[in-house]
Amino acid sequence: MKHSLLQNFFSTLLFAQLTLVSPLVAQTSFSLLHAPSAVHDGEDFNVFFSLNASAHDTANALILDLPRSIQVLRLYAIDSPVKFSAKTLSYRNRTYGIFFSSEPLSASSSLVLTLRPSESFSERREYIQAHLVHLHSREVRPALMDTLDAIALARLTLNLTLQPKWRHDNTAASFDSLAQISVFLPNQRAAALSLQRNFTAEFWLRSTALGRTVLSTWSGATSDAYALEVELLADGRLGAFFGTPFSFSRLVSQTFVGDGAWHHCAVTHDSAQSLMRLFIDGVLHDSARTQIHRAAFTPSVERRTLLYLGSRAGRERFFHGELDELKIYRRAKPAQELANPEILERETDASLLVSESFSPSARSALVGERPEIVRTSLAAATRIRELRAELQNGTIQLSWEFTGPPNTSGFTIERSTNGTTFQSIGTVAFSPTQSFYRFTDQPSDAALKVVFYRIRANLPARSALFSSTLKVGLGTTKQFSLHQNTPNPFNPTTTIVYELFSPSSVELVIYNMLGNEITRIRHDWQPAGLYKYVFNAADFDLSSGIYLYRLRTDTGSETRKMILMK
Repeated sequence: MKHSLLQNFFSTLLFAQLTLVSPLVAQTSFSLLHAPSAVHDGEDFNVFFSLNASAHDTANALILDLPRSIQVLRLYAIDSPVKFSAKTLSYRNRTYGIFFSSEPLSASSSLVLTLRPSESFSERREYIQAHLVHLHSREVRPALMDTLDAIALARLTLNLTLQPKWRHDNTAASFDSLAQISVFLPNQRAAALSLQRNFTAEFWLRSTALGRTVLSTWSGATSDAYALEVELLADGRLGAFFGTPFSFSRLVSQTFVGDGAWHHCAVTHDSAQSLMRLFIDGVLHDSARTQIHRAAFTPSVERRTLLYLGSRAGRERFFHGELDELKIYRRAKPAQELANPEILERETDASLLVSESFSPSARSALVGERPEIVRTSLAAATRIRELRAELQNGTIQLSWEFTGPPNTSGFTIERSTNGTTFQSIGTVAFSPTQSFYRFTDQPSDAALKVVFYRIRANLPARSALFSSTLKVGLGTTKQFSLHQNTPNPFNPTTTIVYELFSPSSVELVIYNMLGNEITRIRHDWQPAGLYKYVFNAADFDLSSGIYLYRLRTDTGSETRKMILMK
């Protein structure tokens, strides 16, 4: 009896020891890393998953349960040799995408799923379910779909809000990687992108094609340094590189950018601090010191610098997606200026070197094969156009044009007496079927000589869009004189002279007979006096013809013609 009890005791003790030292069997997990917050019908988008497969599970397939309105374009693993082959079937008014892996999914990996919703005219809610399973045969019968919850080793559900695609009056550049176009910014402006200088490069981007170059100043030569190369990395994040091919640094976004949604990207370089910073959607994501690379940026390197859009040196890693609102400044913009990229104001910054809006009517500084210009879903770049004022019987009649998203809540009219501090003076309702708007103001202070106006379009999610500021002179005497340019006709230079009889802000604009702007010179304040501006047509590669120049001051404006004859 004692022997039996003793034997049971040691057996129990041995079992307890084995239980304590035996490792727990890990469970296969399947989690969502990222999906875009807004999905528009007809636009591709990426969903990023994380797979942590247990060595004891032998998952070899992923089954997606989707609505019929969503098409699966591709599924692939990041940095993994695993390949997927796909088949689809329809069952109970749903579509099932069945992806067989080339080998068992027995390790940790990240998966990228690219989807495309069909066109629709109303907002709707949909869901997608993903099931990780082991299938004994590649012959899958529809009835298997009823047992997915029971056989799944891991699963997750993705809820989506699909919005109808609203194409605004804004346009963007659409790059097709198969076209392999070579388009670049010439050295005259691209040389500003140097680690010896201050600069800011910012743009809007939308893409689902990963591992591609967005823009690059690298020539492709192993001996050349480069100040900036921006890439959509293979894992969906954005990377900004600088240095030399064999010694470089990089900044990486903390969030996914290659998800098919629009994102604002900005890279700033402060030469005094030797500091480069990366901002995504107005938030600082990464920074790096640049001093160890600065010596490589000699004058000869700067003289050879070009900025390629959509490729590296026009030869490889071609971008596939859309770009808009490319801007380059000769200064490092501070964080507060980049904090609200969805608020787009008209630029009057003297440090602005390049402003490429990819409009078919605007003159482009780019050289080479042009990307296709398409209407886009980017609401942030929709502009309030043609803000004007007319004085009628003591009132000021404001008018403007706007074609924006249908969920715009309306306009707020703001007035200022100094051009800095604005106050709301009224609102105007927005209509999706209307593009022209009016507002009447009657300033109560009869002593006012000048007032300033701007229009704010109130967009969803508390974002806003401002018009340019319009100055309206209330005096009755014109306080300036615009002279005829000399010589006229000219080739290639001519001098434009104007005279101010009282201090004023000044804006001189030169444009062609189609109304396309060629250049704009702005001074927020000039004292009374005689001023001259030398215009060189060779700087803008103009052809012979008639051109217009307009002077606008606080007390009025005047336009004259000039003739370029080559």
